[in-house]
Amino acid sequence: MDAENRKTLLDTLDQSQQTVSDAIAGVTEEKAAIKPAPERWSVLECMEHVALVEHLLFQRLVQGGKAAASMQDTEREEAIRKRLPDRSFKGEAPEHARPAGRYASLAEAHGVFLTNRKRTRDFIETTDEDLYFRVSEHRLFGKISGHDQALIIAYHSARHAGQIREIREAIQA
Repeated sequence: MDAENRKTLLDTLDQSQQTVSDAIAGVTEEKAAIKPAPERWSVLECMEHVALVEHLLFQRLVQGGKAAASMQDTEREEAIRKRLPDRSFKGEAPEHARPAGRYASLAEAHGVFLTNRKRTRDFIETTDEDLYFRVSEHRLFGKISGHDQALIIAYHSARHAGQIREIREAIQA
């Protein structure tokens, strides 16, 4: 991976990590468990989802296959940058990625997210592989490169930071 792409991915991961941390800053454990409506997630459930999906997407990144040619697609990258953080598009998480009470506290869920993000970041920082030559499937974007997968990891967490802010506003946390 060239130095410019590596720096861009690392910066994007760092920014989205900070966005998540900022979104939960000051939320008490009591407020973190409150759902704004029965069918909506609490801050804790949202953070659980973010931590879990970080792990699942990282697994897809490192287990992806080798592409015969570069999978670089600037239009797809731009679609990822625009579509994922856009909260006007509502999607439903697959069953395996839904909150299930895996963490006893917001602090624990956030800690798992940070650990998972560090692993993702360390991989991007140290890999010699050109991630445009790694391929996997994504349920919304189809065949994607490893570079795209890294962008999805970053923008997925940023998307849910927006959701956490919405929840906070709804419950006044």
